[in-house]
Amino acid sequence: DHTRVLELEEQTNAIEKELTRTVAGFGDTIRQVSWQEVRSALKPGEAALEFIHFNYYTPRLTDSVMYAALLLKPGMEHPLFIPLFEEKQLKALYPTSEASLNRDQVNELYGTQPSDGKNALYRLLWAPLETYLSGLRTVYYSPGGLLHRLNLAALPVDAQTILSDRYELVALGSTRYLVLGNQRSNTDDNTTALIYGDIQFNMDSTAYLPATGALGNRRGLSFNMLNAPDDPDGSDDWEYLKWSAQEVENVQMALNKAGMNAEVRKGWQATEESFKQIGQNGPSPHILHLSTH
Repeated sequence: DHTRVLELEEQTNAIEKELTRTVAGFGDTIRQVSWQEVRSALKPGEAALEFIHFNYYTPRLTDSVMYAALLLKPGMEHPLFIPLFEEKQLKALYPTSEASLNRDQVNELYGTQPSDGKNALYRLLWAPLETYLSGLRTVYYSPGGLLHRLNLAALPVDAQTILSDRYELVALGSTRYLVLGNQRSNTDDNTTALIYGDIQFNMDSTAYLPATGALGNRRGLSFNMLNAPDDPDGSDDWEYLKWSAQEVENVQMALNKAGMNAEVRKGWQATEESFKQIGQNGPSPHILHLSTH
């Protein structure tokens, strides 16, 4: 009845207030952000792209899913709606098997065409946006639908240039976080980073655990029991990832230079079990960087 509905609404409001007070970040997740606030958060030379996908109506519902982008730049009077493509056009560019991509399929997806030196994904997805991004350097973007599967920074513009050569691309869960991020306190002490790399994939990650206890029954599980990626030499092992050690050292130096406390776990310390313990006995790191296959 109506009285019971009012009681439930009061309880819900009380719970939300308590969550906002006690759970870090909960207030941000429920806060509504206007596009005007996003526009105000942009600096000269920056833009925000929100990729969207939706069912097409004629006015009846069809089986077509359309993709578009909402573009915001400083000084714009309103967001610009840019139609892009139909989802089946994007699916046609993916390999037949979507379970995993081998090396040849990745090269085909992100490669250029011999006929014109262009990439099919670039022509479909990014070329329609180029006119509106002239003179910009930083593009904040939020993917949608199948775009979550793509690495936009790796899209070739031509045989010599990829998108990350032209723009600093910053992926966000939503462009609303441009506003929420600006509101975080500069005194936030959660400035830690945890970096995994130089991993020894074929070691038994439970070999150093006690035989009994909460994790004792996991003895015997190891990386080499998993399916390894396609390997031309026919091995079932995960190959050591060359330059991974150098990568994590460079990332650590960059984060330390930015004022963050960055911890590196590599070699025998980069185990599956240590990864599963992150956040168990303390706060999770602000940044988690994985250098792996």
